[in-house]
Amino acid sequence: MRVLLVGDSQALGVSGALESALSRAGHELVGHAAENGISTRRLAEELARASETRNLRPDVAIVLVGGNDTVSTHLPAAIAALLAQLPARVLWIGPLHSIDRDVAERHAAVAAVQRDLARGGRYTWIDGGALAAGLPHAQDGVHFTRDGYAQFALRVVQALARASSKAG
Repeated sequence: MRVLLVGDSQALGVSGALESALSRAGHELVGHAAENGISTRRLAEELARASETRNLRPDVAIVLVGGNDTVSTHLPAAIAALLAQLPARVLWIGPLHSIDRDVAERHAAVAAVQRDLARGGRYTWIDGGALAAGLPHAQDGVHFTRDGYAQFALRVVQALARASSKAG
């Protein structure tokens, strides 16, 4: 399977380990578009301008964005705009676990919006907080250590396999 990874700093953090884990599972990471501090809206805007991402022809996109978002009336439109730039199959991983209480609360609110919109069937949503629970955090309490990202990459590949078996 050809996989495109898009997202924020968490996507950047896991990209190398994810490429290796996908390869071991017989998949290929054909590209990634990720930036520190990026919101869903800004990511959608950047992908709309980036023709090279569309030319990659991925079978599935793994979306790992939302950690820099806040809940507003604009978030559903930003999610729809991002989805318009992606292939038909999307595995959206909600904001990841954080040991910083304020960040964790914001992540939970954004995750609720993402989860509710996924009920429309346009993408498969996974609770990133649960998926990343128990992984070793970096000092900022938001991101993970190298080992944490390596473990997370394996969990993402497993989630992709589960989502693919349900879809196909």
